Amino acid sequence: MPVVLPFLEPWVSSEDIPKGRRWSPELAHQLETSNSGILCLVPENVSEPWINFEAGALSKSINIARIHPFLLGLDPRQLPGPLGQFQATIFARDDVRKLVKALNAEGGSRLSDDQVTHNFNT
Repeated sequence: MPVVLPFLEPWVSSEDIPKGRRWSPELAHQLETSNSGILCLVPENVSEPWINFEAGALSKSINIARIHPFLLGLDPRQLPGPLGQFQATIFARDDVRKLVKALNAEGGSRLSDDQVTHNFNT
């Protein structure tokens, strides 16, 4: 089963990178060309250096970039350092719906608010 590297547009998986190649330049390229990302944070990874690397790479443009910390088992007040400056989403239905609507508003082909609500409820 391929390993998917999250938060990348288009999705990048271990199947997309030929054997023997370095994955880090591809990851860096995808982060460089992305303006939005979801960082899935749990107590075990919230302080890992690679989380801050990904957040920093995504937030390169302060006016355009959107970082969406998605918290599982964490409270927004527990976010350390730079991650604490972003509006986080907790794993609760209403908050996830707000995240989905925010992501839709950022996208190029936007759905109507009614379509987003209907799809979310489905």
